[in-house]
Amino acid sequence: MRHPFNSKPWYLLASAFAAFLIGCASVSLAGDFTIKDSGRRVAQFSKLFWLDNQRVLFQGPDGTFLDRRDGFKQALYRLYVWDSQSGEITEGVRVGGGLCYKDGFVRYWRWKIKEGEYPTQAEWFAGPYGAETRVERSVTDPDNFNWETCKPFSELPPRPEWTRGLAVRWLRPEDGLLVLGSAAIAEVMKNTPIKYCPGGEQAHCIDLPLKQRESRGFEWVPFKRAYFVVANYFQVDRRHPRGGFNRVPWPKELPMPLWWLYPDGRIEKVELPPGLWLRNFVYPAWAGMVTIGQGPTRWEHSLYLVRDNGGTAILHGLFNAETVSPNGCKIAVDHDPKPLETNWRNNRHVTLKIVELCQGR
Repeated sequence: MRHPFNSKPWYLLASAFAAFLIGCASVSLAGDFTIKDSGRRVAQFSKLFWLDNQRVLFQGPDGTFLDRRDGFKQALYRLYVWDSQSGEITEGVRVGGGLCYKDGFVRYWRWKIKEGEYPTQAEWFAGPYGAETRVERSVTDPDNFNWETCKPFSELPPRPEWTRGLAVRWLRPEDGLLVLGSAAIAEVMKNTPIKYCPGGEQAHCIDLPLKQRESRGFEWVPFKRAYFVVANYFQVDRRHPRGGFNRVPWPKELPMPLWWLYPDGRIEKVELPPGLWLRNFVYPAWAGMVTIGQGPTRWEHSLYLVRDNGGTAILHGLFNAETVSPNGCKIAVDHDPKPLETNWRNNRHVTLKIVELCQGR
């Protein structure tokens, strides 16, 4: 989803950049950072996926429409691959949504289209990228889908019997799971301690210095070979039935703790210094932490690279679907540089961009 700010989900570009064309993409320099623009739109609410350290897989409009009997023209979408080095954009198959890609495996759905009618039926496809086939089973419940594999849990090894009645967070199959606490309705949102269970074995569970309401994420980061954990600001209130409540955004006057959880159970803690760059969205990169923080006006945010001594603003505007390359040296974003001008008729300036973070590496 697009990040809201004062209930306005829009952002702006901080400065004008001199651009030149490479293929169908443009490149500009913002201080120490190279910014490449694909010139292509990304489907709203769609995710971005890196195929490698150069190519980004995304869902975007293909410029065609379904003429419906109610007079409405419905936009149609396809998969695209943008090679950020050559600038080439390769067109793929038509899709409707549900895109997930992991380690060469892809899953998505597409509408069953009949001209003149509103599409109501979809069919799912999955398999090795470029060779996916139709599959019978759809995934309608997000809790039954593992984003670390892009497969439903029914296609993965069965859940250990000892976890029944517990709220769990699945990691990569080879790493096991997290136990967040009881799955009982009265207990599920309490700020309970988290356990890490390597291999899913109860006997191997480790108590982590983390609690359920004070941490989030646990996303696998390839260049670090660890799971990245972000702090949630939790306000303790003994009068509250769950012991307190979460507050957003993160208080800008406080440092933000972050953690790395390694598959062997080790925990490494780091802190981001307080500042305008701290709101709620943090992405680990090889050169530091990329954040989305306060922008120059109330309608916009800024994309920052944060190191020990503070943050450097790279872009201003509206950002969506941020994802860092496997080597940590690039971040791909769906970027709106003109939020106050954007609407469903005027949105061609909202494009997929890549920021290079490791100059010379």
